[in-house]
Amino acid sequence: MPVGNRGTDAFLKEQGRLLDGDLKFYILGTISTSGTIVMGIGSPPPSTPREYYALEPGPVARMMNDANIYTLIYGRYLQNGSLA
Repeated sequence: MPVGNRGTDAFLKEQGRLLDGDLKFYILGTISTSGTIVMGIGSPPPSTPREYYALEPGPVARMMNDANIYTLIYGRYLQNGSLA
């Protein structure tokens, strides 16, 4: 989902921490998001998946009844492919 122009998205854009082309990803809360993350969108070959890396602020957990329901991560497209 593209970053918006309201709330936290607008605040981070104003600080220069987010760009217009950045995306936000909502990831299932049971998936580990610690350490370096590269998110791939798309299927393996023959299609070309698009890879993104996580931006600061890092993963933000959304809790309900002491359980992580989903995690919000801001990501930027890797122009040259994988970080690996």
